[in-house]
Amino acid sequence: MVEKFQRYVRSGLVRSRSSLGQALLMALCAVLAYLFAERVLGHPAPIFTATSALIALQFSSDLRSRRVLEVAIGCTLGVAGGGLFTLLLGQGPAQSVLIVFAFVVVARFLDKGAVFATQMAIQAVLASMRGTTLEGILDTSIDAAVGGGCALLFTALAPLGRHGLPRQAIAGLAGELSAVLRQCAAALEANDSTLAWHALVRARSSQSAINETAAVLARAHEAAILSPFRRRAGMDLLLAAAGKLDLGLRNSRVFSRRLTYAINNAALSEAAAGGLAGFLAVLAGQVGALADAFAEADAGRRDARLARCRGSLVQLAGRLAPGDFGATTLEGQALIVVLRPLLVDVMEAAGSSHGSAEAALPRISDPVGR
Repeated sequence: MVEKFQRYVRSGLVRSRSSLGQALLMALCAVLAYLFAERVLGHPAPIFTATSALIALQFSSDLRSRRVLEVAIGCTLGVAGGGLFTLLLGQGPAQSVLIVFAFVVVARFLDKGAVFATQMAIQAVLASMRGTTLEGILDTSIDAAVGGGCALLFTALAPLGRHGLPRQAIAGLAGELSAVLRQCAAALEANDSTLAWHALVRARSSQSAINETAAVLARAHEAAILSPFRRRAGMDLLLAAAGKLDLGLRNSRVFSRRLTYAINNAALSEAAAGGLAGFLAVLAGQVGALADAFAEADAGRRDARLARCRGSLVQLAGRLAPGDFGATTLEGQALIVVLRPLLVDVMEAAGSSHGSAEAALPRISDPVGR
């Protein structure tokens, strides 16, 4: 019990420490939005302003600007529509149930986001239950819009978020691919199909990392568009690299599955298996170097390391002809051919064009390379 409580306290402290910046942003935005509506617009007690701002900036993994817009529009429509329908239908429990029900259904029709529907419903029930006037409807609608607008402004201007997070996510993908290739090399060296199967399992389990990287890049791309404090340069390169590493991991599943079959059926001679194992070990090292390059914080050093990776990968690609490894069986040659698209994916992730990556490979018709 004591240990469980200690873990709870430690995790709570980590959450609190990591949330300090977001908490400050929420506090400033809510208070400033309230003061603007009260002192500039002259609205008495504009509580909807602060409420809208706080809900828009709530802790969430969703794309922030979408949530801000959903809250702002949902609050405004809920307040305005709920108030107008209350004036038309009258005030009472039955009318409120009808109004809120209708607004939730309409909100689900307009947008799939739960935040949008919730905000419309909350504001509609408040407007319908407390009663209002046309002037009150207008003021409250403006308050909700001001809160959402302030939240969007703070989202764009506040230099929050770690610039390195997208690069770290991509480095993680490259690291996963490197680990799969190392396991495949170990399987060939040991002539153990079980190790190859473990490599396949790891490659398949990388899908969660792929999905998380896609979400991180989507958030970073949105932040780069909204905020002048966040870098926009290089985002296209990061998006392209993530896509190619995704393909590389998918191709590694195909390769490791075929490798399992090849080992079980002795499709490679001892010399061919040793040569291919050495090639995979070197390729894994280069993919690891690619991961380190993406994790590099300095843009100049990162570009230089990526250039070195491209050069090394081109040299490796020139060796990837079935005849170079002494593969004589159809299954053995097919195993090497399957590795070629994976290497193209890695070269493109490092910044090579598709044409130059393909040109670096030996022609299949030439069994001894170019």
